[in-house]
Amino acid sequence: MADLFMSDAGRLTDRERALINGILNKLLGAVEREVRQGLARQLRNDPAAPPELIALLANDEIDIARPVLRDSPVLQDRDLIAVIKERGREHWLAISARRSLSSSVSDALVDTGDGDVIEGLLRNSDAELSSHAMEYLVIEAQRTDKFHEPLLRRAELPPDLAYKLYWFVSAALRRHIVKTYSFDKSALDDMIESSTHGLIETPQDKDPAIAGVSESLAARLEATGHISPRVLINLLRNGHVPAFVSTFARFASVTPPLVRRILFSQDGESLAVLCRACEMNRNDFATLFLLMQNVTQGLRPLPPQRLNDVLTFFDGVSMAASRAARRHWCRDRGYLNAIDELSGYEGAMEGGAGL
Repeated sequence: MADLFMSDAGRLTDRERALINGILNKLLGAVEREVRQGLARQLRNDPAAPPELIALLANDEIDIARPVLRDSPVLQDRDLIAVIKERGREHWLAISARRSLSSSVSDALVDTGDGDVIEGLLRNSDAELSSHAMEYLVIEAQRTDKFHEPLLRRAELPPDLAYKLYWFVSAALRRHIVKTYSFDKSALDDMIESSTHGLIETPQDKDPAIAGVSESLAARLEATGHISPRVLINLLRNGHVPAFVSTFARFASVTPPLVRRILFSQDGESLAVLCRACEMNRNDFATLFLLMQNVTQGLRPLPPQRLNDVLTFFDGVSMAASRAARRHWCRDRGYLNAIDELSGYEGAMEGGAGL
């Protein structure tokens, strides 16, 4: 019956084709599985195969369904999604290997939550993945190592998610090395961070307010060796906040975003640590702290005890501790966030295991 349908496809009338299709559908459930398997192989690449028959074969035992699920151009998205909902992981795996998959079918496969199916989908370069699926899978990669490599190869992976995933993989590598070997964490962080920076382009965190003229001024001051605590104080005293941010960043060997965070912090302790790391003296730090308070808090008088507390903290910070803190602050935020997220996830897992 299948040979008749296929060989005479060019001469059969619509009524004859419908009759043969009906006969095949009725016979399909009664014939031996070897016959059904041969029929699936015969029709797997035929664009003119009867849709109802292909749908029946697609829902058959996996050895029968696999060639149709992987190759049949007759199956529509609704047919594939129905199979995903009604059948099991072997059928899902076959669908994940199709040469062309829409994002809606890919979403349905991702929703199964099966790691092997999702890995197969990620390795299928012809499968489309929605932005929602990519975001979900980057999060899932925190607990599923086998998603890392195929995810990073996906063309749909946007730069911000690629950035996050690269740093998470780096944090996972760090965790493994720290647990397995006796290694200085700071030196290890230096090596991992340097290697990862060589693979990705760090997203830029630029503020238009400190670009252009302010950056040029800071660069010239640095080139001529004229950056000093007195220059920083004068910039802030005269209200040149953008220039101060750019210049202080170069003076302290940190990033402008870090200087802005310290500038608008309320406690003054971060500023104390950074100034100690730069070997700034006590009087210059006190002046800088008071000027920063004027910038962020206006002209409201600062309680004397507040200044005394900040100066006491400044006096108590050692040079070694302040430089270690600066070194930590200068690490890529993506790397630090990935380490924190990984630690938080592991803590949650341990807590769940304890329960």
